[in-house]
Amino acid sequence: MSLSLILGIIFSTSKELKEAISNDTISKHYETSIIKSDLTRYIVKCRNDNYK
Repeated sequence: MSLSLILGIIFSTSKELKEAISNDTISKHYETSIIKSDLTRYIVKCRNDNYK
């Protein structure tokens, strides 16, 4: 199953989340940095400030 990244979306598992991020970054050609990772949050930011 292919999941999309949408601000505020809640994933069932961290594996689903990481797969969705990986698929999105590969298809749209950008890189991310992990800002915060704990039991309830996984916050990532695009490494390129000019990416839209």
